[in-house]
Amino acid sequence: MTIYPIGPLWESIPTGKRDTSHEAASCLNPAYINEQSKRIISVVIDLDGLTDEQGQDILGISGNSYRPMRVALVRKGMMYASDERRKTKSGRNAIVWRASR
Repeated sequence: MTIYPIGPLWESIPTGKRDTSHEAASCLNPAYINEQSKRIISVVIDLDGLTDEQGQDILGISGNSYRPMRVALVRKGMMYASDERRKTKSGRNAIVWRASR
């Protein structure tokens, strides 16, 4: 897996309106978020796109951690939702997320 350098992303993690979301965000370790985000973008680049489920499985990151980091990467313009869809384990269509070039 190739690791690509990226800027700080932890400020872009979505928190929503709930007090529990803000509480969780206040406990974030910026170094951990940046390292995991680098892993996500690197795998997305290396494999030419992934669904959230594929990314979670490949990297061993739970959905509750993976999705907010992917959202932060999208907000920073580093990833985007492609027109491609792939089937999830349950047989439903899922967006294939790709790295912006």
